[in-house]
Amino acid sequence: MPEKAVEQKASEELAKQIGLAPVVDCPEDLVSRSGATMSCTLSDPNGSEQKYSMTVRVVSLENGVAKLKFAIDDESG
Repeated sequence: MPEKAVEQKASEELAKQIGLAPVVDCPEDLVSRSGATMSCTLSDPNGSEQKYSMTVRVVSLENGVAKLKFAIDDESG
């Protein structure tokens, strides 16, 4: 799955969850294989310097289309 498509889908899904579409930056294309994961970076579209790490996971493939799950990584620790 192309990097830009993953970034766009992540931004849209997170906008539904948190009411704000973050800027998503992924390092590369995501392998369209069930169980594949990739770490991406989220940043505030309003210019804040704060960044978050997010894991993108392919949970299933249906007719060649990857169903993705997005999880913001826990920053505590």
